[in-house]
Amino acid sequence: MIIIKILRPDRVIPSIKKFIHNVLGEEALLIQQVDLIQFVGGGISPNSPLMLVSAPGFDASYRVEALAKQVNKKYTAVAIGSPEAFAVAFTAIRNAANSGNWVLLKNVHLAPQWLIELEKTIYNMKPDA
Repeated sequence: MIIIKILRPDRVIPSIKKFIHNVLGEEALLIQQVDLIQFVGGGISPNSPLMLVSAPGFDASYRVEALAKQVNKKYTAVAIGSPEAFAVAFTAIRNAANSGNWVLLKNVHLAPQWLIELEKTIYNMKPDA
């Protein structure tokens, strides 16, 4: 693939797909939609934060909102992008840990350094089960 990248950069993506198909099988290339209701109902623990990542340009927050309505969960959505949002997010997470509600953090890719602090905070929390 390195040689392909050097000699034919236009053929890199197809060659990667062919490599994945040959090594991991055809199933690895199939795009699957996750059944969130089954996923959440299947034993997600309050002690384990759940992270959903969507494709660039696709906002999946409407699915989380619909899921929250289906399972009758309150949630708080926080758009990360400013220093003020970090404080709002931490407050929402602390409140959710005590109440059992959900927090949806949007646009976390805009603050990769903050994610380190978030991970430490979540790791040290003692949520009500």
